[in-house]
Amino acid sequence: MTTWQMYWLVSLDNIRHGIWILGICAALAAIICFIASLAIIDGSWTQRDERRARRLLWWMTGFIGVTIFWCVSVSFVPTTKQAAAIVIVPAVCDVVKNDEHMKAIPGEIAELASDWLKELKPKAQADKEPGHREVR
Repeated sequence: MTTWQMYWLVSLDNIRHGIWILGICAALAAIICFIASLAIIDGSWTQRDERRARRLLWWMTGFIGVTIFWCVSVSFVPTTKQAAAIVIVPAVCDVVKNDEHMKAIPGEIAELASDWLKELKPKAQADKEPGHREVR
């Protein structure tokens, strides 16, 4: 993995947050355009008011489109944890699958646990003897 890939892997959460912020800003701009277009139409309707209202509605439609785009695109940007799993898990699996030392580790752990349990058994039996007292 290159340093450039590691940078983007770590930056994915920030990118997702930035996309959400852009989407929220676009949604707020659409709401402001809608309110402004309603404020223009106050009863005295003129040709100039109609052009302003149409322009604001056009901007509102654009902002709504941008909002939808950003909200959908954020679902395709993985989080840092997801990207790490996508990149790192296959590499680790390949190492474990191909390395003889890594294949032997589970057997060694089981053997150590078995030896430890065998060592505990005589101590447990000695603790159960009738004349044995626990020292505190």
